[in-house]
Amino acid sequence: MYKYNIFGVPISYFVNKNLKVKKILIGRASEEKIKKEIENLLK
Repeated sequence: MYKYNIFGVPISYFVNKNLKVKKILIGRASEEKIKKEIENLLK
């Protein structure tokens, strides 16, 4: 297993913060989807 990921952040950080990171990523992804849907409706 690599010590660091592509961004140079320790893997242990992601192991420790896995749930928080996933929640943040899911939150951002859902926000992007909502923004795209709104933009499509406004077109």
